[in-house]
Amino acid sequence: MNDYDQCARFAVQKLRPIAFFRWLFGPAFTQAWLHDGWLETQSISFPRNPDRRCDTAARFTAVAMDEPPLAVVLEFMSVTRHATLRRMMQYVLQIQDDCLYQEKPTVHYSVIGAILNLTGGKQAKQYQSRPNQVGSYGIVGRFKLRTLKRESGERLLREIENGTHDRSLLVWAPLMRGAGDADYIRRWRAVLEGEADAEIRGNVVGLAKVFSVLSKRKEVWTEGLKDMDVQRSPVVVEWENRGIAIGEARGVVIGKAEARRETLVQILTARFGVANLGLIAGIIEQESDVERLKRWTTLAITCESVAAFQAGLS
Repeated sequence: MNDYDQCARFAVQKLRPIAFFRWLFGPAFTQAWLHDGWLETQSISFPRNPDRRCDTAARFTAVAMDEPPLAVVLEFMSVTRHATLRRMMQYVLQIQDDCLYQEKPTVHYSVIGAILNLTGGKQAKQYQSRPNQVGSYGIVGRFKLRTLKRESGERLLREIENGTHDRSLLVWAPLMRGAGDADYIRRWRAVLEGEADAEIRGNVVGLAKVFSVLSKRKEVWTEGLKDMDVQRSPVVVEWENRGIAIGEARGVVIGKAEARRETLVQILTARFGVANLGLIAGIIEQESDVERLKRWTTLAITCESVAAFQAGLS
């Protein structure tokens, strides 16, 4: 888990989890389900990759006591990746097998999954493996998906101002659309100053600074928040001092990936026409690994068809 994913997990677990899940799933969810903690997933070994761990998993019990307990697997992604849906399928099934609610008698959690993309473009909500000519048979998994770059920062601010959502959700604003100017940040500050909990105010400020690096808005957010005298937890102070520098270096890599993606699409479009790219364009848009994009570029130059290019993706 990288620094940004860790910041996201901290924001969900240590600020106000109920407010986050209400925003993520809607008020009907938090009316029906009571959040009662977090599952320990570190002991779970995933197939072929024992070091892989989901970011976090929340426990819920039904308010009406008429449903089995529920686990919600959360995955935070700094950039969208097409492999995330397959990974979520593994997480959901493995956690249902390995994290029992109780042993005697055996009670399994019902498990659902949610993906929060901190940046990135469009991504499918559903994993599907259904070959042609087999009817309705196949594998399908549908997950809750929110991509913050596509969310409206203005809408979030209005909903917090009118009491629809909690002020702790301001932490996500630097990643959202339309939240990159000084006027927005002044309004954001005014709303945050209404938060009674001093530690939450401080942690929201610190995490917002870190997320502003990921969204390439570091300068304007740092300037806008520079004179705020707030209380931060030690872990958030560490991320401010360490994570921002790492994030700036990582931003260079992301910039290189963007250039590689643009070049790759140009090559494929010139050779085969944009109308023939289909789902491949979406796969390329979600890829951030520079070395993989280099290999794909070579493949795009040498392959005989779009089908051959798609067959060579890995």
